[in-house]
Amino acid sequence: MQRHLGSEFRLRFIERVGFGPRENPCPTDFNGDAARVLAALGDGGHVVAHSYGAIAAIMAVQERPEAVASLVLLEPACMSLARGGPTVEAHVAALSPALENAAELTDPEFEAAFLTALGAPASGERATKESRLRAMRLRLQAAPWHAPLNWAELSLPPTLVVTGGWSSLYDEVAQVFAAHGARLATLAGAGHRPQDTDEANQLLTDFWDTASV
Repeated sequence: MQRHLGSEFRLRFIERVGFGPRENPCPTDFNGDAARVLAALGDGGHVVAHSYGAIAAIMAVQERPEAVASLVLLEPACMSLARGGPTVEAHVAALSPALENAAELTDPEFEAAFLTALGAPASGERATKESRLRAMRLRLQAAPWHAPLNWAELSLPPTLVVTGGWSSLYDEVAQVFAAHGARLATLAGAGHRPQDTDEANQLLTDFWDTASV
């Protein structure tokens, strides 16, 4: 959906380390993810990040705040900035056993345990090359609450946090950002990928207009 903005903006789409189409899955590399954001920014620009990608975006702000003109965080998985909240702590407690046992499980076993811990049904789909790759990547992910994010080291640029109106977990994280000056928006019914909705691009461009003033 965001590629439609290419006629108005110079866009760079960044894959996390191990998620590129020609990259093998690998363990989470928080620093490598942030370095890719900073390399794409060059002298500066607006950053839009989804879910786990928001960790790299925040790390980029911590390292080079002058390079990030604004942030749009779509359902950010920045749990390490929201520890202590009841929903976040329940999420940590539910997922920790699966993550701690990841090395002892096959990729499909881990994916099933992960989905069960989230309260989601197992996919039930027939195994394909894509589903096996997804499960392999999932098993290699570090817990997002272990990401090296710290409010004491962070001064937010103009920031918009967008939720999909479906999860008390992401709502709680969004409220923590709001307490530190971020604007909030909800695209009701969008689920975990609000950027895929028809309204998302207008939300982005409207925010960039105000953030640039």
